Amino acid sequence: MKAVSRKLNTSVVGGIAVLFAAVLVSRAQIALAGRNVWTSHGPGTTGIKALIVDPSATERLYAATAVGVTKSIDAGATWNTVSTGLTNLHVNVIAVDPCTSDTLYAGTDGGGLFKSTNGGSSWSSTATGLYDYVEAVAIDPTACRTLYVATAAGGDVAGLFKSSNGGESWELSSTGLPGSTFVTAIAIDPKTPRIVYVTTVNAAVFVSTDAGKTWSSANVGLPEVGGTALAVDPTVTGTLYFGFAYSNFCCVGGAVFKSADGGGSWSTALDLTNKGGVMAVVVDPITPGLLYAGTQYAGNVYKSTDGGVSWSPHQVAPYITAVSIDPTAPATLYVGTNDGPGSPLGKGGIFKSIDSASTWVSASSGLPGALNISAMAFDRTTPGTLYGGTSDAGVFKSSDAGLTWRPANTGLPFDNGANNISALALDSTPPSILYAGTSAGVFRSTNGGDNWRSTISGLTSTLVRNLIIDPTAPGTLYAWTSNGVSKSTNSAGTWKPASTGLPSDLADIYSPVALVVDPTKHGTLYAGMTRCTDVCRGSVFKSSDGGGVWTDISTGQIEINSLATLTIDPAAPTTLYVSGLGDDVVSRFYKSTDGGQTWSTVDSDLPLMPYTAFSALAVDPTTSGTLYAGVGGSVFTSTDGGNVWRALDTGLSSRVTLLAIDPDAPQRVYAGTLTGGVFDIEQGSPPCVGDCNGDNSATVDELITLVNIALGNAPSSGCTQGVTEGAEVDVTLVIQAVNNALNGCSSSH
Repeated sequence: MKAVSRKLNTSVVGGIAVLFAAVLVSRAQIALAGRNVWTSHGPGTTGIKALIVDPSATERLYAATAVGVTKSIDAGATWNTVSTGLTNLHVNVIAVDPCTSDTLYAGTDGGGLFKSTNGGSSWSSTATGLYDYVEAVAIDPTACRTLYVATAAGGDVAGLFKSSNGGESWELSSTGLPGSTFVTAIAIDPKTPRIVYVTTVNAAVFVSTDAGKTWSSANVGLPEVGGTALAVDPTVTGTLYFGFAYSNFCCVGGAVFKSADGGGSWSTALDLTNKGGVMAVVVDPITPGLLYAGTQYAGNVYKSTDGGVSWSPHQVAPYITAVSIDPTAPATLYVGTNDGPGSPLGKGGIFKSIDSASTWVSASSGLPGALNISAMAFDRTTPGTLYGGTSDAGVFKSSDAGLTWRPANTGLPFDNGANNISALALDSTPPSILYAGTSAGVFRSTNGGDNWRSTISGLTSTLVRNLIIDPTAPGTLYAWTSNGVSKSTNSAGTWKPASTGLPSDLADIYSPVALVVDPTKHGTLYAGMTRCTDVCRGSVFKSSDGGGVWTDISTGQIEINSLATLTIDPAAPTTLYVSGLGDDVVSRFYKSTDGGQTWSTVDSDLPLMPYTAFSALAVDPTTSGTLYAGVGGSVFTSTDGGNVWRALDTGLSSRVTLLAIDPDAPQRVYAGTLTGGVFDIEQGSPPCVGDCNGDNSATVDELITLVNIALGNAPSSGCTQGVTEGAEVDVTLVIQAVNNALNGCSSSH
């Protein structure tokens, strides 16, 4: 499209608004900068369950993951999570309505089917009458309110359902299919949509010629195996392909079979015995005879240009789970991977080829992380440098405030439990020393995590639960192990017990939760735990002499039977916060302003959810009383010491395990999550919409720049303030940009 010129004045700003609105319907992909929204950049990237190109706007892609739906609006260059409204984030499959591309369907692993009518911006359940586990979704390309959904309810309960009204109601469509058959893939003949094919976990292929009313077996020539993939050739009538995978005590393999008579008979097209199973098959919608098959362990995409007679392998990445093709530019392919169960480095991701699978590049920027984050630490000597500890993959390091991560595990013996990081602590006093508490003891690095060595001399147990540094005494550390608290005064060179007054039979009757230190008063420590004798009770102990003697300061005041968090206000160190589950198994939150002498509840404004304790708590180190609390997959914040709270969870897609505040930029908060890696949010006033040069004003020239970016005639880098690529623009944003140009930016803040 021709670029918009400068031959305009302020009287035609309204005309620009009209043009901007037109762009909305076509190519506009502009949004407010990512403030006040949580985003994840790793470490690792989540595995991909399904991947699809929007056939009506091929720069848009959607990926289904175990932590929600992600969307790209720039042909895979960047991704953003679009999961608002999904009450179950484990998404197995995603489908785009070929008639109305803003309409999407997401099938989940236990939450049923969800529908979006705004390109994924929000979702609602459309699962009434369906089973909870959705394995496959297919949409009739000529009657797009007609859907087929393969579901299961666990055990032996499963079924194929059909809707003729866009998911408003469903009817069972399994006549002729074996009882309780688990359908794994559905394919509709695009030329004759009443012909539908399915494959199941144990009975190969079935066909319906009456739009799902009845089914019959179509297995002549096929082995007795369940299928993983089905694809109908849109260019050759009656041609379809079936893929499967198998594993046994020695080998993993699979094959692609071809039928040229609508499933009447089959023959082998690609034999991958002992070479990895077939997980996906796609057919080029334009070029007859061109198709691709994605495989598991070897990570190859096999390509055939002659209808499956011959194939050539092209290496991509291990554990391919999905292959999608750009229907308007078939040389462009996308592959989703999952790197196998229990991958230690979270190497799932998306790859892209623009030369028909010959070469591949990563297209995973912005995909949510995949690892369980258990600890974080900031390097005060190098702002932007931070470390993340994981429950099973060791330590990761970021030098750009969490945008990218790399493993930092040399010297950590994973086979002994050092991959399980319980705590990270960084002494920024030169020379900086990074410490890691692990299931194999304490480790120390003097070169930013590049190398580690064990420092356990004197520890009575190597199962470290917590590890802290006393900021008033460089070189002094405390480690809480399964046998109590130990103290080191020589940078972890040696350790000695420091548990007098703590419960004696530590391994059996209590569970350590948190160890915190007063940052201004030398030797003042607090320990939070759950003690179980006849009943379980949350307790807080205090030491005023560096761990010499501990005293219970919570008896009779804190009514918590399972303590979850304990933290201190760094700017007002006599203020402490404790959370956990009460006797009624509802979350409870307590506060002390006198160093633990007295306690009061401060949870009246928080959602008190049964069986869900606050999993994380952080206090702004520069502003006393500013708190962040994590509960489930949400974060709440308070600016008055916990009296009034507001939700701060837009963009989160995983259960929060910890919260950490950047000490050098406290408006930036990090959330470690159970399955989504590290999320971060930068709080503050929204930027001036339409301001491209950062001068807090929007001019006609800048509006023209925005329009040209939206039309694809200018790079997004041409407008670095106020907007960025990442989500679809809406009418409100258009009006706001125009008002800013006419009236000044202050009117929209």
